[in-house]
Amino acid sequence: MKCLAIADLFINAAMMESGLKALRDNGIEVEVREWSHDSVEKLQEDNLRVEQEGAEAVALPEALLQGTDDIDILITQFAPVNTAVFDKLPKLKYVGVLRGGVENVNLQVANARGVEVMNTPGRNARSVAEFTVGHDPGGNAQYRPFTRCPA
Repeated sequence: MKCLAIADLFINAAMMESGLKALRDNGIEVEVREWSHDSVEKLQEDNLRVEQEGAEAVALPEALLQGTDDIDILITQFAPVNTAVFDKLPKLKYVGVLRGGVENVNLQVANARGVEVMNTPGRNARSVAEFTVGHDPGGNAQYRPFTRCPA
């Protein structure tokens, strides 16, 4: 089996290589390519557009998918997996999304082509919990005046 992993500015190529070592150790051929952006802000613009408008809203660079017609597994965090991507990966069986949601995958196309889509639910649950506790009105001085106001 062959796996294509698309890295970005948040989960870079070195992290992908390290994280996918177990696949290599089990005989899967892994290739990591980078979805390049000039800045984190530019990546976030693409992410927001995909989250609001769907996977078809942002196109990946053609070069990123050249020579990938024999890929069985695609792993990504933010890169959109849209109709054009599915067309370039005719043997694709699995899409792994390294985040809680799958907004960046066109699920209609995946389902129609029999491609299984997997994500990582709860990946950031601890961070969200810590953020919430950190903003607890009873424990945060900037909110104390509000907690003392008569109802």
